[in-house]
Amino acid sequence: MTKKEQVHLVHTIETLLHDWNLDAHVAPSEIAQHVLDGSAYWTTDLPDGTTLALVRLYSPVVQRREVFLGNVLLNDFLFKALPRTVARGSLGEAAPLLNDLENAYVLWRGDGDPSTDSGQALEALRVAYREEVLDALPDLYFGEEDVERGIHGDVRGMLTFYKCNIEPFPTFIVPQAYLGRLLTVVGEWIRTVVGEEGDEALASAARIPVDRAASWRINVLLSLLSFFYCRDGREMQSFYTFLTQSIEDGRFPEDAIKAGFAVAEDEAFTKKIFNKRKSGDALDFEALVQAVEAILQEADAAIAEHRPADVSPYLGMEKMLPWKPETFVDRLLDDVQLGHRVAAVEADVSFSKGLA
Repeated sequence: MTKKEQVHLVHTIETLLHDWNLDAHVAPSEIAQHVLDGSAYWTTDLPDGTTLALVRLYSPVVQRREVFLGNVLLNDFLFKALPRTVARGSLGEAAPLLNDLENAYVLWRGDGDPSTDSGQALEALRVAYREEVLDALPDLYFGEEDVERGIHGDVRGMLTFYKCNIEPFPTFIVPQAYLGRLLTVVGEWIRTVVGEEGDEALASAARIPVDRAASWRINVLLSLLSFFYCRDGREMQSFYTFLTQSIEDGRFPEDAIKAGFAVAEDEAFTKKIFNKRKSGDALDFEALVQAVEAILQEADAAIAEHRPADVSPYLGMEKMLPWKPETFVDRLLDDVQLGHRVAAVEADVSFSKGLA
């Protein structure tokens, strides 16, 4: 840490102690030295019966290039969850001091319960921290960008793929229990893509020109449908197979699909015609809206009745992570250190039973 950074750290601590009316009781330089020494956990009792603690949250970063940036962004989410934990759990008040890629320091003023020693306080913080991460996890997967909470990017940016012969969305790291939430987000986005403002919305999400988005739109729409609502691997990897099997089993109305691809009622919907119309200018998105709405309404009903796997069986049962969210969070926190303790809390490691 440079001299300038050390001065800034001391100033930050001075400001916090002043705001908490503690400047007469604790020296900012003492706390700053514990940070410089890499202390994991330091506490001191205050005259008013509260406890002041310096807590380090350590989360190692994987150095492989393909996952390094994602790991850094995940750490930002984990780091920012710690001060929220204190506020939400009525454990006192806390403020971040500084962080690097693997370490975050928080200054924490406890609630002043005289029956609670520092070890018990840290254990209470650990349990509350796990709950905060667990509760915020769906927003990390599916929520809108919120940098203040460490949520970077928008899930819609990941829903702009235009082929799925290779898996285009990392469902293997999403717990099965979140299938309903995932399908809700996907359904909302599909309605946007197929709607009147689809070209503009896709261009914004994919960060491409509108004219390119217009040429991509049908393939993006078909990719989303065949990936998230397929019943087997063949449907996932072939747009035409997905459409024809969906017509046969009633997921799509045949007349709306034919109208969408400008196929006459008495004309066969062959693969040759499908490929020709898909690549041409004859597509009728108004008709496709009707076809898509049929499967999305079926999905909405299944989600409301807590049976989303009925409309997404292959994805839900074969591709998603078969762990409970609690188990996933504990695995996530296995290598994270809160103070001098492992951040994970022992959880039920059984597989998910039922999908919500």
